[in-house]
Amino acid sequence: MHGGAMKIPIVIVSYNRKDMLEKCLAGIRENTNCEYELILVDNGSDEETREYIYSQRHDPDVKCVSHFTKNEGFAIGYSDGLEVAFSFSENKYAVIINNDTIPYKNWLQNMKTVFEEKPEAGIVLPFTNFACNQGIVREKKEAFETETILINGDVPAVCWMISKKCYISVCEVIEKINGGKQFFHKDFKYGWAEDILTSKIITYLNYKKYAAGKSFIYH
Repeated sequence: MHGGAMKIPIVIVSYNRKDMLEKCLAGIRENTNCEYELILVDNGSDEETREYIYSQRHDPDVKCVSHFTKNEGFAIGYSDGLEVAFSFSENKYAVIINNDTIPYKNWLQNMKTVFEEKPEAGIVLPFTNFACNQGIVREKKEAFETETILINGDVPAVCWMISKKCYISVCEVIEKINGGKQFFHKDFKYGWAEDILTSKIITYLNYKKYAAGKSFIYH
């Protein structure tokens, strides 16, 4: 999308799974009704996936494509993408989203609206049909009928929209616990523990976590 409005960075890290990434990008491009830009991170994918990711750099909605020579894991991949996203001073928010998800209509605008209405929010999530932790909101697919709710549990990073202030605060905490300047703790290179730890830090810092009514992604 184009125009004068601030574009929201959407970070997608991929390791292989070209077919899923294609569906994810198609869902974003079809169902996003506010200004956005894509930051694509290739986490040492196979040749087919890598070539597809690099082919996207010519699309006007792609801001940046970065490449690792090997799979550095979730923490390094998404931390790198977020660092790029927030390196531009005008960016107030950024989104991370798994490459095996498909966003539904108006998903991003609805999450952005929550930030505008709730200044205490640190991260906002869409509703989803599946996630690998009980702390995430689990609702029926017709999540468009739900209202925005406060999340008290820990949430895996299937899809987050995070404010720049919350991002900076979390980075400062992780650096203090010897995790470096990465957004997700660098020691968690594989698995899902790094996003649960980050969720706990967000709670510790007194930022609120919400699930945005009428936002939904299929996972």
